[in-house]
Amino acid sequence: MNFGEIPIGIDLGTTNSCIGAFIHGKVKIIPNQNHSKLIPSIVSFDGNQITIGDQTVNKIHKNPEKVIYSIKRIMGKNPKDKDYKDLIKNLAYRNEINIDNEGRPYIQVEFNGEKQNYYPQIISSLILERLKQIAEDFLEKEIKKVVITIPAYFTDSQREATKIAAESIGLEVLKIINEHTAGALAYGIIDKYELEDNYSFFKQKKEQKNNIKDKNILVFDLGGGTFDVTCLELRNDDNIPEFIIKGHNGYTLLGGDDFDNILVEYCIKIFEQKEYPMRQKKEKIKIKRESEEGIYAINRLKLYCEKIKKTLSEQESANIYLENFMIIKN
Repeated sequence: MNFGEIPIGIDLGTTNSCIGAFIHGKVKIIPNQNHSKLIPSIVSFDGNQITIGDQTVNKIHKNPEKVIYSIKRIMGKNPKDKDYKDLIKNLAYRNEINIDNEGRPYIQVEFNGEKQNYYPQIISSLILERLKQIAEDFLEKEIKKVVITIPAYFTDSQREATKIAAESIGLEVLKIINEHTAGALAYGIIDKYELEDNYSFFKQKKEQKNNIKDKNILVFDLGGGTFDVTCLELRNDDNIPEFIIKGHNGYTLLGGDDFDNILVEYCIKIFEQKEYPMRQKKEKIKIKRESEEGIYAINRLKLYCEKIKKTLSEQESANIYLENFMIIKN
């Protein structure tokens, strides 16, 4: 199938990203070659090859120094920002995050046999380029235009960094939409309204005409790296629906990644509190977080904690069975 020129919508997420397009009057979420609609926002530098998405997930614990993830958290950030140190701490990269002479953070990665510096917007552009490729393969059409969603509390520098990342791969950014606005639009389109052919105006579904009342809507957006809450007022004046933002707020250190980190810290605490009789002295073990073995173990544990988190969404308890978490020597 070959569609005419249409823009795509991209949710450039902290943990996962998503692509959508408005096709034949409906929003279509575009899957990748593995039929997954969520593409991990992870970039791996392996030898002379850059991989993005599904293929990178298992590399986090195998080659942590080659993998960059959750880059959205520091994109457009300044080391002088009050939450910057907490953001860096929670990333737990194997690679050190440095600051250039202009106060911009960057990550040094070994690629093509030499160390290279990558700024957050460059990493984001690599993710966007992969998403663009997935959309083009599906639509069988070159993609030139995009709408991108961002957290409502993104600063001007963070918004500009997002725009630069898209433009650097040849995409024209039609609009940068706050995620809560996108959520409100989705609510309106899916639940109450449909779009006119020119995409510019909403119209009520025929069966619900004159049956829409003014109301307040609370939009929750709990993502992989951020948590946003927005209060919207839905008005229906003269059969023309209108969303009015009454207020919004968010927290950059509360998301799925943070739930994973809390579970990781809990497991490490339990592990370090135990005494191991096979040792010559019944002493407690302390994981050296900066060592190669410690980083490998923690990243491996994080993958299991993410699975446990999903399990705990459906049941009250779960167990982690992780063989050879740390090699304990006498």
